[in-house]
Amino acid sequence: MNIHGSCLRRLMIGAAPALVLAIGALGHGAVQPNRSLPLAAPLSEFPDRLAEFESARSQPLGADELRVLRTDDYVNREYRNESGRPFRLSIAYFGRQLSGVSVHSPRNCLPGSGWSPIDHQRSSVETPYGGGSVNRYVVEHESGARAVVYYWYQGRGRVEANEYMVKWDLVRDAVLRRRTDEALVRLVFPVGRDEGVTALRASKVVREVMLALAAHLPA
Repeated sequence: MNIHGSCLRRLMIGAAPALVLAIGALGHGAVQPNRSLPLAAPLSEFPDRLAEFESARSQPLGADELRVLRTDDYVNREYRNESGRPFRLSIAYFGRQLSGVSVHSPRNCLPGSGWSPIDHQRSSVETPYGGGSVNRYVVEHESGARAVVYYWYQGRGRVEANEYMVKWDLVRDAVLRRRTDEALVRLVFPVGRDEGVTALRASKVVREVMLALAAHLPA
């Protein structure tokens, strides 16, 4: 199963037209953040164990890909449990978002490589900052294989799934707080014979990823 590939590159980059228009309307000088905020700890130090899963391998991006992405830090790993059941974790962090250098909705690249989304839900979750939400997509391959994809945006004291709210918060924080740092998180779980077991495992991992990432992000 490979839902990553070129999708990972598209996942991490691309300015949203609505966001660009909103920033332009408010005035370029007024919202330009004055600095890129560094992480409290590099993503290479992200935990090797999440719930019942251990890090199995990292998949670093090449120099050309990194020049295109212009992300400040990222992690791209596969984890496995004792039974060999895998999931994949991708996090891209931007210390300062500008036109052309910003997080990009994964839903734009979910279709591709024989995969198609067949169900989408937005779930309320308890986060390190209080209430928040995550996206949950079920995708199906033309071969019949299925996977569950979770993704959300995390930063500046929030976890959010709704792209419109993410854009609004970004513009508001750029104006009022002079900061636009944010991370995009995506988890991909192959669906086993028991989809309920997959969902239970995934919910535990989602929670642990949020907690671990909160410790890495700027205060």
